[in-house]
Formats: sequence, C-alpha cells, structure tokens
Amino acid sequence: MTEEEIKHNQEPSARTDQAEPEPDKSAKLAEQPFPEAPEETAKPSQEDAAGPESVPEDAQDEKESEEEPEEGVETETMPAEQLSASAMKAVVEAILFVCDDPIHPKKIRDIIGCADTRQIRGIIKVLQEEYAAGGHAFQIEEIAGGYKMMTLPEYHPWVARLKKTVSEARLSQAAIETLAIVAYRQPILRADIEAVRGVQCGPMLRTLIEKGLVKVVGHDEQLGRPLLYGTTDKFLEQFGLASLKDLPSLEELRPRE
Repeated sequence: MTEEEIKHNQEPSARTDQAEPEPDKSAKLAEQPFPEAPEETAKPSQEDAAGPESVPEDAQDEKESEEEPEEGVETETMPAEQLSASAMKAVVEAILFVCDDPIHPKKIRDIIGCADTRQIRGIIKVLQEEYAAGGHAFQIEEIAGGYKMMTLPEYHPWVARLKKTVSEARLSQAAIETLAIVAYRQPILRADIEAVRGVQCGPMLRTLIEKGLVKVVGHDEQLGRPLLYGTTDKFLEQFGLASLKDLPSLEELRPRE
C-alpha cells in the first residue's frame, strides 16, 4: 500500500476521534435525582381560621354589651321587700330630694318597686314630722297632686338672693289681676275676663300662657265655640298649692277695716 493510501485511510478515523458524540440529554436527566416535592400544608378554611366558637362581629358586640354594663349605671337594685324600714325611708327621701318637680307617690312606688302607695304616703308623713320636730329649714309639701321638698317661707328672702328665679315669677299688676280672675272663675272665656277687668286682656293672656301659668282647657258651646282658659299645674307649684281648693277665699282677700 502506498503512502498516500495509508494517509487517506487515517483521516476519517482522525475526524471521528476529534468529533466526540453529543451526550444524550434524556439519559443525563434520567441520571439526575428528582427534587423532592415540598410537603403541602393544609390551608385552614375560613371556619377553622375563625375558631371553633367564632361569633359574628355584630353578635359579639351585642354579647359584650350585655356582659359589660355601662360604667356608672346600676343594672340591679335591691328588691323593696329586702329593704328595712329605715332604708326605705332613706330611699324615699333621696327621690324627693333630687326631684325638681312635684312627684306623685305612685311614681315613687314604681321606682322603688313596692306594692302599696299608702306605704309611700306614710313614709312621707313620717319625714314631714321629723323635719318639723327637728327644726329644719325645709319641708315636704303636697303640690299639684304630688310631693316636693321645699324651703320654708320664712327663709325665702335669703334663698331668693341665691336663686335669681324670682324675676321669672314676677308679674305685672295687670297680669296678676288677669291670673286671679282665671284662677277663681275657670274655665272662663276671654270676653268674661275683659268684662270683669274692663279692658282688653289678650296680651296679658298670651304672657300668662308663655309663662306656663294659664292654658286653653276647652271650647265653649256657644256660637263660634270660643276658647276657655284655666290654670296649670305650674300655677299650683308656683304658688305652693296642693289643689285649687287651697286658694284663699274671697273673704280672706278682702282688706281688713
């Protein structure tokens, strides 16, 4: 064999030696271990996240408001039957003390929870006797169907210096005359008031109505159904009267000779 043939036969083998075959990717991947999949943690459902005893927010707020009473508000009081006689008297006295307006014994009974209004009246009578015997400057007066704790009249000049409400009750002479006619002759027509006074009384009636001393109590049956006027509970309270029966008689109002 010639030298050229030998060289020719060696070149392909050299090429094959130089060109290395590409590795099989699929085989290479098969040889690599697969990464372990992370363990799936069970996601909590909405019910599990809320807890086994989950309560809606609105219901929870209502529950908390029921369990926690407002600060300073007493939710329960001692039953009336568990109160001693002295404790019952003290409760009645406290209620009368804080009331600005006359309060009826029935309302006091309902507040305390006792069953008998006569018991309340009896307690008030005991308090009145104690105040009178003790020489106190105040007393419990029956006014407009109820009871109110008031200072005695002899202390009025000093109390009036502190409480400047006297001006509210101060009326002109014309207003006092009109009010007196209404008080003694109620229910009364405006025309009858004017017939007694001899002058127009429309402005005076409006003033007395604004002050809460006079009110419309009905209509007369005559033509036109004019208004009838009468006094109010504030009138009784203002003048310290239990009822209209306590008004001084005309004989008492006449000037002494």
